[in-house]
Amino acid sequence: MSKSEALPSMQALRAFESAARLASFTAAARELGSTQPAVSQQVFQLEAELGVPLFERSPRGVTLTHDGECLYEAVRLSLDTLRGATATLRARRQHGSLTIVTDFGFATYWLMPRLAGLKHVMPGVDVRVVTSQDYDAQRDHADIAILFGDGHWPS
Repeated sequence: MSKSEALPSMQALRAFESAARLASFTAAARELGSTQPAVSQQVFQLEAELGVPLFERSPRGVTLTHDGECLYEAVRLSLDTLRGATATLRARRQHGSLTIVTDFGFATYWLMPRLAGLKHVMPGVDVRVVTSQDYDAQRDHADIAILFGDGHWPS
């Protein structure tokens, strides 16, 4: 990827989005847990990197330029998409149950030693392992069934 194709830093984009939405570097700094000079510097570096002014600065505050408005809309939509995706993943991680059906040997010698790793990746999920030699999809509810045989399973 060439330098002209590289994305600006996420920190600079967040500072820009916050300052644009709040029309204030000071309010953006407060929201981001930063300082006004730090937000101003991040926006200045973003403007230098892009080669266009994003804000018109005055003693009364800041307003977006036309280029700033274009970038703001794209950054806002992108950050909203990222927020939605991370919220979805966090919700999946934090709730629910997972039932795994397999035979006793596989559960004992392969699955159980790896269960702690699964719990670490999905800490809020209640994992239940059921051992069965005669799994029946209609009778036994399972999120995952690990079966051995010729592949002719009851449906």
